[in-house]
Amino acid sequence: MKKIKRKDYTFEEVVKIGTKYHNDTNFCSVVAVCLGARVSFGKAHNWMRQHGRVNRCGASDHQYHAVLKKLGCNLERIDRSDLPSTVGATARVLGRGTFLVQIRRHVLIIRDGDVMDWTGNKSRHRVRSIHKITIENKS
Repeated sequence: MKKIKRKDYTFEEVVKIGTKYHNDTNFCSVVAVCLGARVSFGKAHNWMRQHGRVNRCGASDHQYHAVLKKLGCNLERIDRSDLPSTVGATARVLGRGTFLVQIRRHVLIIRDGDVMDWTGNKSRHRVRSIHKITIENKS
């Protein structure tokens, strides 16, 4: 596999690209892959399509987990027993790192304590699962 170009994007940039240039909606999983793996929206969109995601429809967790692994990311499930139950409180507690957070019918990224999603840092949505994302350094 060719070396993947990594770049940090903001949530606003990614959403603008998805709506304006890809004419897509309901793409929280694509945004999560883009921000979690630090790849372009086009690359994340293409990989998700190859794994069964249809435009303007959501994706299942096994689809975006598989795409993240193919893009060179390791997913480590985090035990939630000691963590708060809401997104905002969890973001304050997690600290440094990139985390994939699943809530009911939605997925988002928390990077270094900042919620990268429309829900925001004060979100009271209930967390279903958390995975820590680490990018493998292949030279």
